[in-house]
Amino acid sequence: ALRLEFSEGIEVKFSKIALANGAGAALEIKNLHYDGTDKKVLVADVPALPSGSYRVTWHVVSGDTHATEGDFGFTVKQ
Repeated sequence: ALRLEFSEGIEVKFSKIALANGAGAALEIKNLHYDGTDKKVLVADVPALPSGSYRVTWHVVSGDTHATEGDFGFTVKQ
Protein backbone atom coordinates (compact mmCIF):
# COMPACT_ATOMS: atom_id res chain seq x y z
CA ALA A 1 0.00 0.00 0.00
CA LEU A 2 0.98 3.62 -0.48
CA ARG A 3 0.35 5.86 2.53
CA LEU A 4 0.35 9.64 2.08
CA GLU A 5 0.05 11.96 5.07
CA PHE A 6 -1.09 15.58 4.72
CA SER A 7 -1.18 18.55 7.11
CA GLU A 8 -4.96 18.86 6.98
CA GLY A 9 -8.00 16.73 6.21
CA ILE A 10 -8.46 15.55 2.61
CA GLU A 11 -11.66 14.87 0.66
CA VAL A 12 -11.00 11.38 -0.68
CA LYS A 13 -13.82 11.54 -3.28
CA PHE A 14 -12.09 14.49 -5.01
CA SER A 15 -8.55 13.12 -4.73
CA LYS A 16 -6.44 10.86 -6.94
CA ILE A 17 -3.21 8.91 -6.59
CA ALA A 18 -1.51 7.32 -9.61
CA LEU A 19 1.42 4.90 -9.71
CA ALA A 20 3.70 4.16 -12.67
CA ASN A 21 6.67 1.85 -13.08
CA GLY A 22 10.10 2.94 -14.33
CA ALA A 23 8.98 2.55 -17.96
CA GLY A 24 6.03 4.89 -17.34
CA ALA A 25 3.34 2.18 -17.46
CA ALA A 26 0.43 2.85 -15.12
CA LEU A 27 -0.20 0.37 -12.31
CA GLU A 28 -3.62 -0.23 -10.83
CA ILE A 29 -4.66 1.56 -7.66
CA LYS A 30 -7.29 -0.77 -6.24
CA ASN A 31 -8.75 1.38 -3.48
CA LEU A 32 -8.17 4.90 -2.20
CA HIS A 33 -9.32 5.38 1.37
CA TYR A 34 -8.57 7.04 4.69
CA ASP A 35 -6.30 5.37 7.23
CA GLY A 36 -9.06 4.50 9.68
CA THR A 37 -10.84 7.71 10.65
CA ASP A 38 -7.79 9.96 10.07
CA LYS A 39 -8.78 12.22 7.16
CA LYS A 40 -5.18 13.53 6.96
CA VAL A 41 -3.88 10.15 5.77
CA LEU A 42 -4.78 8.59 2.41
CA VAL A 43 -3.99 4.97 1.66
CA ALA A 44 -3.89 3.50 -1.85
CA ASP A 45 -3.93 -0.27 -2.20
CA VAL A 46 -1.48 -1.41 -4.90
CA PRO A 47 -0.37 -4.78 -6.26
CA ALA A 48 2.82 -6.44 -5.03
CA LEU A 49 5.70 -4.54 -6.63
CA PRO A 50 8.76 -6.25 -8.08
CA SER A 51 12.19 -4.67 -7.78
CA GLY A 52 12.44 -1.45 -9.75
CA SER A 53 11.78 2.29 -9.82
CA TYR A 54 8.33 3.81 -9.42
CA ARG A 55 6.72 7.25 -9.61
CA VAL A 56 3.69 8.39 -7.60
CA THR A 57 1.65 11.40 -8.70
CA TRP A 58 -1.11 12.78 -6.53
CA HIS A 59 -3.80 15.43 -6.59
CA VAL A 60 -5.87 16.11 -3.47
CA VAL A 61 -8.55 18.51 -2.33
CA SER A 62 -8.64 19.51 1.33
CA GLY A 63 -11.74 20.03 3.45
CA ASP A 64 -11.59 23.78 2.73
CA THR A 65 -11.54 23.00 -1.07
CA HIS A 66 -7.87 23.92 -1.48
CA ALA A 67 -6.34 21.74 -4.23
CA THR A 68 -2.71 20.68 -4.27
CA GLU A 69 -0.65 18.15 -6.19
CA GLY A 70 2.78 16.64 -6.35
CA ASP A 71 4.86 13.61 -7.17
CA PHE A 72 7.70 11.55 -5.82
CA GLY A 73 9.70 8.51 -6.76
CA PHE A 74 10.83 5.44 -4.89
CA THR A 75 12.72 2.22 -5.52
CA VAL A 76 11.84 -1.32 -4.47
CA LYS A 77 14.81 -3.59 -3.80
CA GLN A 78 14.42 -7.27 -2.99
